[in-house]
Amino acid sequence: METSFKKVKEIYDQHESHTAAFREAAACEKGCAFCCTDAGSIDMTTLEGLLIRSRIEKLPRPQQKALYKALAKDARRREKGESSPCPFLLKNMACGIYDVRPFSCRRIYSLKKCGPQQSPMLHRQVMALAKDAIRSLQQIDGNGYSGHLSYIMHMLDTRAFLSTYLAGEFQPEAIMVYGKTHRIVINNSHFKEALMATFVEYGQYDGLGLAELVRTRQITPAELVEAAIERIETHNPALNAVVWTMYDQARTAARAPLPDGPFAGVPFLLKDMYTTVEGVPTSCATRLLKDLPQKHDNEMIRRYKAAGLIFVGKTNLSEFSILPYTEPELFG
Repeated sequence: METSFKKVKEIYDQHESHTAAFREAAACEKGCAFCCTDAGSIDMTTLEGLLIRSRIEKLPRPQQKALYKALAKDARRREKGESSPCPFLLKNMACGIYDVRPFSCRRIYSLKKCGPQQSPMLHRQVMALAKDAIRSLQQIDGNGYSGHLSYIMHMLDTRAFLSTYLAGEFQPEAIMVYGKTHRIVINNSHFKEALMATFVEYGQYDGLGLAELVRTRQITPAELVEAAIERIETHNPALNAVVWTMYDQARTAARAPLPDGPFAGVPFLLKDMYTTVEGVPTSCATRLLKDLPQKHDNEMIRRYKAAGLIFVGKTNLSEFSILPYTEPELFG
């Protein structure tokens, strides 16, 4: 990892060298922190985040806790669409990680003094050079991602993601939902193209057709599950059809040996009534039952599993399925 950190620093130094002449005209002054408070999103790669994380771990424990608390607060504010200053900005308006600050911070300067009515103004040539540097940073972080620094730090603080990343592995399906909602970008263009091409023919097959693709090894159950999840995440905000998601259980089931049933490997949505799955609530669209996970699978679920179906979620219905239209108070 030290070799990768060295490459990051070389990209930083190269950009600074190439833009030094332009920066001589900068209006920036010592103590100015407008870029840290009002200039927008501070993005970085996972490799840059790992470099920052290694620096934080060398700080005294109280400082570590304070920084991670600030990062979590910043992430929550941004998730709500609220503006938020950089979590590494100290009370004296100095940067708490200045020597390992990400490239987003290093590339910014302004030809005019910044303010509420004046965003940072850069030379066009510098902006072009910055794009080149960002591409270089993403290229050396081949199995990583890019996004706002608080979101990237959150990902690195997740044990499963960190283990996968440090092992040099790439599992975009594990962060797909978080990635879409938090605008996380895949660094490697080949991985990105492969993910964007996730089984676009999914809707052209029925259940038996999908099972045949799995049986003949034209596609894996894990790939089918990700294709189903991608479609749920794309269309459900408008449809409000899926009220319980079971993505983690589905991914685990897709990687485990499946029964030799007629629908082996096929993703499936359950109606949220009469289908009791162990550990998952069966709400019947009523508040009375919404927080009561079931203690066992019922006979219908056991037969579904024996057929090889993989459950990715549960769908909406009217309360106790009494009315002919689906507008329960619980789910809308």
